[in-house]
Amino acid sequence: MQQSRINNYNLSADMQDYAVSFIAESIISFIKVQGFCSIVLSGGSTPKIIYQKLSTGELSKQINWHKVYFFFGDERAVPFKSDLSNFKMADDNLFSKIDIPEVNIHRIRGESQDLANAAALYEEEIYDFFVAKKNGKIEFDIMLLGLGSDGHTASLFPDSNSLNEQNKIVIAVPAPSINPVIKRISLTFKVINRSELIIFLVSGEEKKSVLTKVINSKSSNPLLPATFVNKEKSIWFIS
Repeated sequence: MQQSRINNYNLSADMQDYAVSFIAESIISFIKVQGFCSIVLSGGSTPKIIYQKLSTGELSKQINWHKVYFFFGDERAVPFKSDLSNFKMADDNLFSKIDIPEVNIHRIRGESQDLANAAALYEEEIYDFFVAKKNGKIEFDIMLLGLGSDGHTASLFPDSNSLNEQNKIVIAVPAPSINPVIKRISLTFKVINRSELIIFLVSGEEKKSVLTKVINSKSSNPLLPATFVNKEKSIWFIS
C-alpha cells in the first residue's frame, strides 16, 4: 500500500491557504469532468477556518456552486441551530456566504428523537442521490476528515463495533467518552473509503503524537480508527 500524501506546513496560514486552493481546484476539476461535485464536510475548528476561506477567496468565484452537492461525515444529536451542530458551523461559515440552492445541501437530522431512524433516512438520501447522479454507484468525490486526539475520525471512535460495519453506510453512534459526550450519527468506512479523494485537515499540538502513530501505522488499528481510512486515496494537510 502506498504511503499517504502529506503536506506539512509549519505555519497554519500556509496549510489553510494551500488546503483551500487544493479543495477549490478539486471541486472545479470534478465539475469540469462530470458536471457536478459531491463533497462531504467535516466538523471541527480546523475545517471552520477552511470553510471561511473557501467561501470568500478568489477561487470561490470560479466555482459554480449550483453544481456542488454537500453532505456531512457526521453530526451530533443536537438541534441544527445549536452551536454544537456541524451543520450550523458549515452554514455560518460556508453555505450562507455562497450562492447555492438549498436542495444541494444534505444535512443529517441530528435533532431526531430516533437516531437509528435518522441514520437510515440519511443513508436512503445518499443512495437516492447516487442513483440519480452515478447510476447507483456510491462514491463521493471529496471526503473531508478530521482527526481526534484519541485517533477517531468522523464519529467513529476507538475500539467500537462501528469500525467494522460492512452493511450500513450511515449509523447511529453512542455517546463517546470524550467531550462533548453526545450521541452521534456517522458515515462508516464502507462509504468513506469509496470516495475518490480523501482529505484530512489536522492542526493542534495535542494531536501530534496520535498523528504520528496513524501515519506510520501499517495496518488498521481498532484503537486508532483513522488507520481504517484508505491511505492510497488520502492526502493530509497538517499544521
